[in-house]
Amino acid sequence: MNPSLFLVYGDDELDVAKKADNIVDEHIGTAKDQFGLELIDGQADTVDQAVNVITDCKVALNTGGFLTNEKVVWLKGANFLQETAVGRSQSVKEASQSLGDLIKQGFSLGTIFLITAPKVDKRYSLFKVCKEGGEVFEFSVPTQARGAAQHALDRLGDLLDEAGLTIRDSVKAAFLERVGMDPHTTKNEVEKLKTYGGNRREVTLE
Repeated sequence: MNPSLFLVYGDDELDVAKKADNIVDEHIGTAKDQFGLELIDGQADTVDQAVNVITDCKVALNTGGFLTNEKVVWLKGANFLQETAVGRSQSVKEASQSLGDLIKQGFSLGTIFLITAPKVDKRYSLFKVCKEGGEVFEFSVPTQARGAAQHALDRLGDLLDEAGLTIRDSVKAAFLERVGMDPHTTKNEVEKLKTYGGNRREVTLE
């Protein structure tokens, strides 16, 4: 198990982002605001873009941190690790295999490699490398109506706790009925409630 390798993926974007932020904070803390975090945008619309992204990752992994002993290389939002036209490309698969080989060999001491993605094909070589040698976390939104509703309710409770707000169950139900279950919309509306309420902590139906 490589304690420096993490894959966090799934269509529950908020939980993916939260877990990724926790990993970054755990390893480099406030250094992320200075020199400890190297972000690589994983959005690739073409084969060439995906290959370039992977190349950037390899360079970053082989380069030590600047003015810090530890750094996190974060491949963020990689959209080519799934069965798409770009992901199926032989060039992308070969580049991913090369990145996997580098991971197996080991990269710069003190470097953490974090990959986040909306979806990952478990047949792909890079997933297998992460599964075998690192830590993998999947966060998915339930597809069944009952499970999705409970998931949305649980998320609302977490967001309210983080905002320091209290709310009765009946009011939570009314909130979700009006706002819907989209995680980003829920988060935005909770932030609006916090701003609107000022010093008030309890959210009422009114």
